[in-house]
Amino acid sequence: MAALPIGLTYWDVGRLVTIVCLPLLLSCCYVTTFLVCLSVIYVAFYLYRKSTIKRIPVSRQGVLITGCDTGFGHEFAKRLDSLGFTVFAGCLSDQSDGAKNLKTSKTGRLHVLGLNITKDDEVLKAVTYVTKIHEKTGCGLWALVNNAGLNMLGDIELCTMEMFYKISEVNMYGMVRVTKAFLPLIRKSKGRILNTTSVKGRLCLPKNAAYVITKFGGEAFSDVLRLEMLKFGVRVIVIEPGNFGGATGMLNEQSNLARLTPYLPESWMDYLVDRTFASGKQ
Repeated sequence: MAALPIGLTYWDVGRLVTIVCLPLLLSCCYVTTFLVCLSVIYVAFYLYRKSTIKRIPVSRQGVLITGCDTGFGHEFAKRLDSLGFTVFAGCLSDQSDGAKNLKTSKTGRLHVLGLNITKDDEVLKAVTYVTKIHEKTGCGLWALVNNAGLNMLGDIELCTMEMFYKISEVNMYGMVRVTKAFLPLIRKSKGRILNTTSVKGRLCLPKNAAYVITKFGGEAFSDVLRLEMLKFGVRVIVIEPGNFGGATGMLNEQSNLARLTPYLPESWMDYLVDRTFASGKQ
């Protein structure tokens, strides 16, 4: 058999090509077969889950949402109302612009409540109101959405203890207070609790200490609550929004700068020239 310039015969080259390429071809076939099987399993599982999902009649299901003056809570209340849920929209003030806007609903299913989640008496009034609606209409409380939140940004050295306490009272203890108050109704309906935390409940950023510790706390609280509620058939869900500060009205540079200015040490003044901080409201 004729030899190639490199000293190999065509037969030798053929054998080398076979040795190298055959395993590659076989592996490609195996990979393709594996991907096809995986796709079939996924589609079968999806169809099975879809066929077994239990649909609930929304017309007799109540949802209480905190922090409905602006942002997520406000839009969520309007959306659920349009879907047919009975909505209890908790607002920091029932005379705020957001509350007045929600009151324009003509469905008769949207109830606007004055609900400052840092006040025990207002939370108890909300429980009483929801219970009365339940007794009157048979509408149970199917879900609680802990959405109210507060944000104040600033370096740890510049943030006052009052700021730390205030944020914790809303973001963490407010969540605990409302959850404890409404748990009996949620357990009765075997419903669910949705806690709005943040991606900052998983990572830390400069100037976010007062806010971040409350979101880490909210994550931990939700994890423990989820384990405790399993035996009652109650689901606990965590929502972790990303960078929605501007859209929710939570950030306001001027108000936070005004809040921090009286406490700025002289050594910080040069550093803070032309720099601003952000803050927000419940």
